[in-house]
Amino acid sequence: MQFPITRLNINFFKKNSSLPPMKKQLATIFLLFLITEQISFVFLVNASEIKLSKKKIAIDIGHSPVHITYDLFETDYLESGNVVDEIENFTHIDDYNILLIPASKINYTSDEMTIIKTWFANDDKLLWIAGDSDYAGQFISHKSINPLLEFLDSKLRLDSGAVSDLYSNDGTGYRVIATNPGTGTIGGVVNEGVERLLLHGPTAVYGMENGNFVDLRSETIEGVEVIFSYNDSAEMLDQDYSNTESDFYTSLDEKGNYPAVVYEDFGESHLIVSGEVLFSSYKNMYGEEGEHGSAIQGKLFVNNLLNYFYKSKGLPFNFPIFVVSLTLISVIVLYLKQKKR
Repeated sequence: MQFPITRLNINFFKKNSSLPPMKKQLATIFLLFLITEQISFVFLVNASEIKLSKKKIAIDIGHSPVHITYDLFETDYLESGNVVDEIENFTHIDDYNILLIPASKINYTSDEMTIIKTWFANDDKLLWIAGDSDYAGQFISHKSINPLLEFLDSKLRLDSGAVSDLYSNDGTGYRVIATNPGTGTIGGVVNEGVERLLLHGPTAVYGMENGNFVDLRSETIEGVEVIFSYNDSAEMLDQDYSNTESDFYTSLDEKGNYPAVVYEDFGESHLIVSGEVLFSSYKNMYGEEGEHGSAIQGKLFVNNLLNYFYKSKGLPFNFPIFVVSLTLISVIVLYLKQKKR
């Protein structure tokens, strides 16, 4: 990367190499200030999207996740000073602040669910559980995810159908682009700059309270907020031809605005349930452009969401800013000494 202003000052300094010693020192320090200031600016721009650091993030890969590519997410969060591990069991789950469960196809045992629930009961935990569609009857992640959600005493469930949208998509109906950002307490912050999310072959999220189904499009549950919804033209398809209680939205036969990403408050800990694995690199969901070139803000959304819960915790020491400040102070001190002589 080039720094035009710095380059001009280097040329100026070369042309004025006959400056007196003190003025040359001041010119050198000033040049250092410009360089560090501009490097600092670049660091800040690159790091501005991810504001959490020193957090430990676990991705569950031990239950046959639908998508297995998280390289972009991992790279970003590692470079921001976090720990990101793909784990196959929950033996050391207490070491982690965040657990990401990506559309698992293998059921969780009672012991595993107990470990997750105990971990989640601790303060300041974030659990993100993602689903997938019932495409050709292969994925059916709701069969493993919904029992876990019920065990956690969650009021959220994954529909067993598939969301399709023939109008808002990245090249085909099952590569859905959601276009309805929520404006609630969390959505109003998380969705800043976010208008379009890509969810490849997704499902929707509905509510369950006191044994009753809750249509989160028109009804509310205390402590639950829909953060993002699919487009009004979206529809639910039953691709595995099932007829279970999880076919909630499918059975309604109503188009549009199904919940795509939903938050549930667990006091000091937080649950996110989404119809797809937005933190996966698969088909560029964690990205800025779909596979077929559609503009999306998936990467920004995921980062905003994680920032929201950890925005003021564990912020890293910013070395470039420190250097800039120290350089500025040095310039001022040397200038004052020069005036006294």
